[in-house]
Amino acid sequence: MDKLRCVAIDDQPLDLEIIKFISNKVASIEMVAYYTDPLEAISHVIDDNIGLVFLDFNMGKISALDIIKLLPPAVMVIIVSAERLHELEALKMDVVDIVIKPYNLEGFVRAVSKALYRIS
Repeated sequence: MDKLRCVAIDDQPLDLEIIKFISNKVASIEMVAYYTDPLEAISHVIDDNIGLVFLDFNMGKISALDIIKLLPPAVMVIIVSAERLHELEALKMDVVDIVIKPYNLEGFVRAVSKALYRIS
């Protein structure tokens, strides 16, 4: 099976570094890029056959819910967030899973497994 092509979008560079560190330990995914600018990321996702997006919920000017609406329907989303406030809203948008900060390998593996199950 080919690796699932992914990007991460978070306005906090340190959080992206943590996502990079953890995601490198998950053999079933290929992290293609990391973005602090969600609008730049959207065009990449659309143009580069990305299957899964790790998406921070709160990014100042634009929320994850707004970004999800701009993504192609086939792209799966895992929300990464510091708070549980918007879990219900995110689940209504059919996200694969929600990983709450601080991140850990177990949470990432669980979320990625759910994504892989959806495409199997």
